[in-house]
Amino acid sequence: MSKSSFTELYEKTPGDKPLFEETWRLTGGNPRTLSLLYQANWRSEVITREFTRSKELTREFIDKWRKWLEVLVEDIDAVSKADYPSELREELIARNLVTYNLYERDSVFWIDKTPPEKPLK
Repeated sequence: MSKSSFTELYEKTPGDKPLFEETWRLTGGNPRTLSLLYQANWRSEVITREFTRSKELTREFIDKWRKWLEVLVEDIDAVSKADYPSELREELIARNLVTYNLYERDSVFWIDKTPPEKPLK
């Protein structure tokens, strides 16, 4: 969701809440995550714990792939590079942690503005 639309949604969220920039950082502009945080009384640790459990991010999984997961934190596009382990790529896709192909860019498929064809840098 664009920052301006997310701002509008954030402002409509009732009650006391964290500062907007903190909320934007925690959610990445994801409206569902905003909803989850609101439902958890803004306790991000609750959301993190549930997310970790639901995606089966076990100690064993993290230990096995730590090096490559750290690469992704710095550069999400690394997942599509030839030297990235295909086994991990498939695991991330299966766990819905990475969307490898966005086939449709038609605005009907997006909550807000259609993202640009290429990332703005």
